Amino acid sequence: MNPIKVGQIVKFREPYPDEQGQLYVVLEVKDGDGPTKNDTRVDIMALNTGLNLPSIGTFLADDLVESEVSTDDLLGHKVNILKPDGSLISGRVKAIADERLLLELNKADRGILTNVWLTVIADDGHEHKGTLYIPRP
Repeated sequence: MNPIKVGQIVKFREPYPDEQGQLYVVLEVKDGDGPTKNDTRVDIMALNTGLNLPSIGTFLADDLVESEVSTDDLLGHKVNILKPDGSLISGRVKAIADERLLLELNKADRGILTNVWLTVIADDGHEHKGTLYIPRP
């Protein structure tokens, strides 16, 4: 297993039935105090919940595995994007610029900024383009 790092997309190694397919982003890695790395804890935030304030939880790193993400999986999901002018827009994903890319996640002032370029349709019906942005509550 690769070490868990901030910005990785992860899932539970053995998810409960209602958590199958649920993905999370790693917000913080807290090294354990014990004699082994088995007690390293990780703060994660659920992705694609549709909630304005998605939950953040702390779990053992050993309970998580990194997960591959296809950009096609974002189609139809409600997400936030950061437009080039700096405005934040929420909407459903209509199109994705690249079907395949190496996902890059970077800490921003109040969340995580990615390199995924999207077109979304906002609640008012207007289209907007920008990069996928995951706000931190």
